[in-house]
Amino acid sequence: MRRRWLTAVLAALAFARGAAATTFVPLTDAELVRHADLILTGVVQQLETAALDDGRIETRVTLAVVRALKGRVAGGTIVLAEPGGQVGDRQVWTFGVPEFETGESVLVFVRRRRDGSFETDNLALGKYHLDGRVAARTVPVPDVRHARRFLAAIARLAAGDPGRAVGAGEARALRGQTRASRIVPRFTLLGNPAARWFEPDDGKPVRYRQANTDAVLGSDSTAALLAAMAAWTDVPTASITLLPGAATTPAASTASNTCDGTSRIQFNDPFGEVPALTNCHGTLAIGGFCTNTETRTVGGITFRRITEGDVTLNDGFGACFTPTDAAEVLTHELGHTIGLGHSSNNTNELDPTLRDATMYFRAHFDGRGAALRADDIAGVAAIYPGDADGDGVGDGQDLCPGTLLGQPVDATGCACTDAGHASCDDGDPCSVDACDPLTAACTHTPKRCDDGDPCTHDSCQAGECRHTAASGTEHVTCYFEQDLACDVRLPPAVTHGFRQAAALVRRASRARVAARAQRLYRRAERRLARVDVAIDRATTRLHDPLAPACATALHDVVDEARRRVQAVAS
Repeated sequence: MRRRWLTAVLAALAFARGAAATTFVPLTDAELVRHADLILTGVVQQLETAALDDGRIETRVTLAVVRALKGRVAGGTIVLAEPGGQVGDRQVWTFGVPEFETGESVLVFVRRRRDGSFETDNLALGKYHLDGRVAARTVPVPDVRHARRFLAAIARLAAGDPGRAVGAGEARALRGQTRASRIVPRFTLLGNPAARWFEPDDGKPVRYRQANTDAVLGSDSTAALLAAMAAWTDVPTASITLLPGAATTPAASTASNTCDGTSRIQFNDPFGEVPALTNCHGTLAIGGFCTNTETRTVGGITFRRITEGDVTLNDGFGACFTPTDAAEVLTHELGHTIGLGHSSNNTNELDPTLRDATMYFRAHFDGRGAALRADDIAGVAAIYPGDADGDGVGDGQDLCPGTLLGQPVDATGCACTDAGHASCDDGDPCSVDACDPLTAACTHTPKRCDDGDPCTHDSCQAGECRHTAASGTEHVTCYFEQDLACDVRLPPAVTHGFRQAAALVRRASRARVAARAQRLYRRAERRLARVDVAIDRATTRLHDPLAPACATALHDVVDEARRRVQAVAS
């Protein structure tokens, strides 16, 4: 059975189309009709994802209106702005958003937002696919109707309610300005590809910041949130840890296509992102996440990195539901923000394990609160495998799951001594390759070829050290990089004189006029001649005279320096 539960969860991740992921209490047809500003049939002409000036991303659905069952649209087209989408490397996934395809015939229940733009009312609850004699909605509640009869019933329910009259310009009004956009063949949801947090792989928690409390539930809403986070954290076979972060303030969330870098849980729908409840029916909460283009493969599935997860609960939730219900809804929505889809979207699901899961598409409200069931546990363990050897690298990323406790490991979970550690050979014969036992990371140190001679250019070629003699003026200046030294203290006339000659040689090498360079070289030669005299005098001094061997060595250095200077000065 476990294999079947796991397959169901991974299928929801890999093939997310058709898997709405927001908590709903379905509305009746009459409630849908009453709540909508417009009810239209039409054909999808174009889909476009757009990045707005304020950072939000939305998908715009251009609909050619065929028939208005409620309200009126001048000009024959209307643009619906649905939450989420992708522009460049930025993605926002808002669970429960309806899916559209170009050329598709649809029935849509439309509401006007506060800013004057339009969207599908109650997310996926407000969109039906029309296909010949059938009107079908697959999520969140599968609903298949006889198209002609269903449209007639909707028209009768809307009779007497004129709805909204929308002008041609108003029907195409969009909030914000488009900075970038792209045409897409369809808009999908729940991550395409799948998504997960990468923090658990590095032993780090995922933190959510609470913005406020429910107006009715008060502190009980905070307790429900903490319990929901603990439910996912306490799975022993999973590596993910959810913790509360510092308190924050309400802000637009992924429910209105916004990624601000803060994972936020907020109550009372402070920005009108969730369609209002009708008789305690409708969309209870919306969860979503933002991703970037970074990917990792876990359990054979490639995941994009989640960078933010938000949950917004509807205004009036506390007036309809209990703190225990809030805990269940929050547990469900947090499951979506960590990358889990629904265990099943089938109203008549026959598998009791899938139907009992907290990630089932419909809330149970059976008193479970913040509790997980077998399928939930299997799902989170599949996405965030545990850490069997305790090295801080999750089993899904760990190439050496048998590492001894306490041994430093690299990003793949392997210690230097593990057979599974990747070879540190970088293929360069001029580098010394090793595995650092303190970090288990490979190091590549250039092969040392320095022969100690300042007048050679040292290099490694094909693994062999090469020493090329300096030429030209460099052949002279390099020789002066050494210091004169013996076992006894040398007189200043020797050490200072050699340094002064070195300074003159460096000035000569930089001189732009040849005559000036020659004068400086000749001065350096005379200075070196005086150094020779100073060395001879030091051998006859009464206190610490220079030993003959020392004097001979110093003369050899000075004489070689004079020969090199004479060679370029002549």
